[in-house]
Amino acid sequence: MFKTKRDDPAQSASNLTSEIQSGMWVYETSTPLLPMCVGRMLGFGMCEVVYGKYKPFQIYKRRIATLRPLKKTEMHIVDNANCHEILQTVRQSLGL
Repeated sequence: MFKTKRDDPAQSASNLTSEIQSGMWVYETSTPLLPMCVGRMLGFGMCEVVYGKYKPFQIYKRRIATLRPLKKTEMHIVDNANCHEILQTVRQSLGL
């Protein structure tokens, strides 16, 4: 009888897009085991993430809605040589 108002997934993805930016460290919300660095922002609520232990690093596409930025208390996890190298690779590919 009455229609319920539902959240538009495209709108919620655009809200998260403003929170997650290129060069930012993120976790997957379902399994926060491996920190990933966001590369290029793709359309349709997607982005490229870069992670791995050795070069060549692995690049995958992830949905922005399934990612969350690292908290300030978690940033010590990415303070090592490997993560600095990943971040440098991402910045070079973006031209920053």
